[in-house]
Amino acid sequence: MSDRAIRLGVKPLVFAASLAPLAWLVWAALSGRLSANPLSDITNGTGIWTVRFVCLTLAITPLRWITGWNRLAKFRRMTGLYAFFYGTLHFLTYVVVDRFAGLDFPNGIVSSTTAVALAKSVGEDVYKRPFITIGFTAWLMMLPLAITSTAGWIRRLGGRNWNRLHKLVYATGALAVLHYWWLVRSDVRRPVAYATVVLVLLAFRAQKLRVNRVKRAAIAFSLFFAVAATAHAAPADPHPIDVAVTAPSIVSDALVNDIFAEADAIWAQADVTFQWRRSSKTQANRDDSLVLMFERSAERSEAEAPLGWITFESGRPGHTIHLAPANAESLIKRTPTAYDRTLSQHEALLSRAMGRAFAHEAGHYLLKSKTHAPHGLMRAAWPAEEFLSEDRARFGLAANERAAVRGSFGAPRFRAVAFDSFVLFNPDSIVATAESIFPGHGRELTTSWRTRQFEYSWLRSITGRYTDFFNVTVDALVYACHALGLELTPDNKQRLLDAYLHLMPWPDTANALRRLRAAGVRVIAITNFSPAMLRSNATNAAIVNLFDRLVSTDMNHTFKPDPRAYQLGPNVLHLPAEDIVFAAFGGWDAAGAKAFGYPTVWVNRFNQPIEELGVRPDRIATDLDGLLRFVLEEAYDR
Repeated sequence: MSDRAIRLGVKPLVFAASLAPLAWLVWAALSGRLSANPLSDITNGTGIWTVRFVCLTLAITPLRWITGWNRLAKFRRMTGLYAFFYGTLHFLTYVVVDRFAGLDFPNGIVSSTTAVALAKSVGEDVYKRPFITIGFTAWLMMLPLAITSTAGWIRRLGGRNWNRLHKLVYATGALAVLHYWWLVRSDVRRPVAYATVVLVLLAFRAQKLRVNRVKRAAIAFSLFFAVAATAHAAPADPHPIDVAVTAPSIVSDALVNDIFAEADAIWAQADVTFQWRRSSKTQANRDDSLVLMFERSAERSEAEAPLGWITFESGRPGHTIHLAPANAESLIKRTPTAYDRTLSQHEALLSRAMGRAFAHEAGHYLLKSKTHAPHGLMRAAWPAEEFLSEDRARFGLAANERAAVRGSFGAPRFRAVAFDSFVLFNPDSIVATAESIFPGHGRELTTSWRTRQFEYSWLRSITGRYTDFFNVTVDALVYACHALGLELTPDNKQRLLDAYLHLMPWPDTANALRRLRAAGVRVIAITNFSPAMLRSNATNAAIVNLFDRLVSTDMNHTFKPDPRAYQLGPNVLHLPAEDIVFAAFGGWDAAGAKAFGYPTVWVNRFNQPIEELGVRPDRIATDLDGLLRFVLEEAYDR
């Protein structure tokens, strides 16, 4: 293919195709196909496309080397500039959505005071939040690359200096993936895919250019950050447990390290890590920290001899755990393939067995309970082969166990809360409008109207005749007025519908949302409200910036209590349902959420009797203080 054909034919097509993601985002926003929080969707979308274009830019040279088609280099500048373009859109939407919308404007929106406040807000966020720091650094690295991408700058800098500067693209790729990974935190499958692509591309370049020290150093620097992204997938900061270890000299530090590595891997699911140090028995007995003592076998038959046990104080688990290596050896020898293993395999099994025994006894210590669970880590007994299996997944903790341990450290017991809209907004705030239009009938009308809203949504769900909740609200209003013999004029109809777009928040709403955010708990809404209803009410109440996401069940054309509606929470947050507390307003919604698998708090603001649907919420509260106690404070008690 000639240079002319590429310049006049292929390049314009690539240019137009590169704008397609932006065109789709604009079309989706204008046609209402985004969620109830469209600016958040745009922020996420532009961020993902930034990572994709960075990967494309890094891939061009390796593809050129592999295919021998050197004309691919003609597209490298374009893909790099598009990476910067989408990165800049990503940064600007973050500034607008996350920073600008949360400002006060004492001197108006356009003023020097606003500009200073915005710069200060962005600067503080970049400083305090590591994933924002990483993302901002990646964008800053792209800035000089975009500025110097022209032929004029190549002449000014000289070819060698220009090439050295543009090695920043390697670090940009690694930092972009790390930023994305730390943002997602839980379901890291997509970041893993991008990290793998970046690692492969950088490794390929490092191998191909191994004779060039400058290039090798730049790639090595980038590889370091890419590997850091893979190794540190932004878990919550683990809570360290200090352990004083009393062991004879025959128990090596290497074995103790392996034991705690196994225990750390198991307890990572509850954000716990163990930091051990050797201590004498006398010191350990006076120690306030957790104590691990290596002992001889307990006085039991070989088959019953425990690998570990914990002392009890006043009928409760104390702070001293005992491990018996001899019993672990006996367990290993009882397995069918005991004598077919090498020494290193035997040592690995020994540390695995004792690490799991320690993790189990540490569970009693951390949960402050001597009882066992039917499954998972706190199970009472294990077949030898199963206990020694490489599969660590069977040593999981139940959701309430993880929550209890996190709560005991003062950390949030759960990672996110999903709110029904009426938990946050008072449905009775429309009574005053209804009463002003129909004196003496305001309460009666609003009760009938709200009842018919939910009945219509359920009927439409059952019959497969979906329409969004605002249309359901219109139909329910018309029916309620007809049923009560009230004449509904067009003007009065509009006034009542507008009232549903301007519901008053409950007095404790804003403070509760701020407390959850301050504690590191993610906050979303999952509501039958249409996107317009949800967005209007959150904006009017000035709380839209307190949500990670406003989710309307219109996203998948369902209504609660359809399980598909509740599934939106795990889908949006990339978290399992057991890590998300659902805050329900209606008793039927609490039952639906609990049946789906959410830890559920029924915020029973109107003191209604519990629904007889065969399930019970985990907690019933009359206000958001009860919800906050459940999420942030309550310790697990068997």
